[in-house]
Amino acid sequence: MLQRLYISNFALIERLDITFDNGLQVITGETGAGKSIVLGALQLAIGARADGVSLAIPDKKCIVEAVFDIQDLQMERFFNAHDIDYEPLTMLRREILPSGRSRAFINDSPVSLQGLKQLGDFLVHIHFQHDTLLLKQADFQQSMFDLIAGNTQTWENYQSLWNENQKAQKKLESLEKDMLDAQNNVDYLNFQIEQWEALAWKTGLLAELEEEHHALQHADLICQTLLQASEGLQGAEPGILSSLHQMQQQLGKLSEFGNSFSEMAQRMDSCRLELQDLAMEMDRKGQMVQGDPDRLEFLTAKLSEFYEFQRKHRLETEEQVLSRVRQWQDQLNTQDSVKAAFEQCLAECRHLELAIQSAGEALSLDRTRERSAFQAKVHQYLEALGLKGARIEVELNKLPKPGPFGLEKPQFLFAANPGLPPGPMNQTASGGELSRLMLAIKALAAGKRQMPTLIFDEIDTGISGKVASSMGKLLAGLGKGMQVLAITHLPQIAASGQKHFKVLKDQGKTQMLALNPNERIDEIAGMLSGEQITQEAREQAQKLLKSA
Repeated sequence: MLQRLYISNFALIERLDITFDNGLQVITGETGAGKSIVLGALQLAIGARADGVSLAIPDKKCIVEAVFDIQDLQMERFFNAHDIDYEPLTMLRREILPSGRSRAFINDSPVSLQGLKQLGDFLVHIHFQHDTLLLKQADFQQSMFDLIAGNTQTWENYQSLWNENQKAQKKLESLEKDMLDAQNNVDYLNFQIEQWEALAWKTGLLAELEEEHHALQHADLICQTLLQASEGLQGAEPGILSSLHQMQQQLGKLSEFGNSFSEMAQRMDSCRLELQDLAMEMDRKGQMVQGDPDRLEFLTAKLSEFYEFQRKHRLETEEQVLSRVRQWQDQLNTQDSVKAAFEQCLAECRHLELAIQSAGEALSLDRTRERSAFQAKVHQYLEALGLKGARIEVELNKLPKPGPFGLEKPQFLFAANPGLPPGPMNQTASGGELSRLMLAIKALAAGKRQMPTLIFDEIDTGISGKVASSMGKLLAGLGKGMQVLAITHLPQIAASGQKHFKVLKDQGKTQMLALNPNERIDEIAGMLSGEQITQEAREQAQKLLKSA
């Protein structure tokens, strides 16, 4: 339950520190006093967005803290999953900085706004005036019917299979597109790979062929140059090798004058032998190099084919060409894997469709079996709320194929008076009737779902008198099993609370006070008689409090 709410520097609130109890807590106050501001602050603490939040003091941050007693809620798993210290008294805190930035905390641990809202949604449910319009929406009618009728397990099983199938269907569509794209591309890929394979290419071949091609283009120049160089080294007059040999012999004669002269002679001989070897290689190469028109023509054609392939695919290097070919081969290989994945996903979808049909039939059976009991429960609440003879019927409209609601779409039909045919909510229920219907639905739902704190924001719209008293008793009855907060303008409902708060403005600032018994009598008397509180109004207020 909500145990404490602390608000600092929020809108018209400078500082509030409020403590709540179990049971029904009623909140009253004149229009404009700031009841919606207090509720808005609580919404911030449980994860609402901070768009448009105003600060009482612009250069000071806003703080809202809500403390909940959660020791009976078995919430340890949530805290472990979010790496937050578990505390039986857990504090949700929101800070709004002057810059507009927002920070969220659970037990002083920073959390995301989504994490704060996830916990807040579990701890508090707020029913606003406009929420009665939800009764006209098909998904709300379906969820409330299945919850109250006790179909939660079969509905969740169906919904889980439905969601799983929706994901599988999206995956199937994506795989089908990939498979079709691959099939449409297969001829192109095969053609390009066949063209490439016809080149009989290998890594590094381009540099090898270009070098040989260039050499064949200049064979005469190469041959002439090599032979001339060889002749220059080996020729008799004035051959370089012959001169070196003579120099080496002369140096050899100086060996008797020291080892250094002998080393010079040896080095000279080494140079002569190296040049002699080079001369022989140039001579041999020069004799071998000669023009080969056929080979040159072959190389020219081979290189032209490669260059054309390269230009066609707008590639610049041999490595880029080889990489592109590998991509084509991978795409062809991928086609087989995509097809296999598509067939596997298709089989999974067919299996899920059968499971959905089976789960839908089980849900339909539960709905049909529990429909009368659900209607009877709602009728009891409607009668207690002054709608004697009004009735609600659940129409189970069969769908042409399984859908998000199941094999049928539950629809609420309503008739306010006996003898009138029931019709859709938006055609047959007034605002006051919708409020009472919503309270009946929420009261029944609260008994089926763990909901520690339930807040009603002026659920009493459009009702008065005896009906208001009945609504007050109903809210008080709800408060016996859970914490209920009700913001109300009706004295009958205000008198039903175990604790009474009043929201008022003092010097332009919003305050919220817990009323003592005497103050409570005056507040309810004021709600009965207006600004001038009469003794008769006080006596009537006392009667309401005693009868509540």
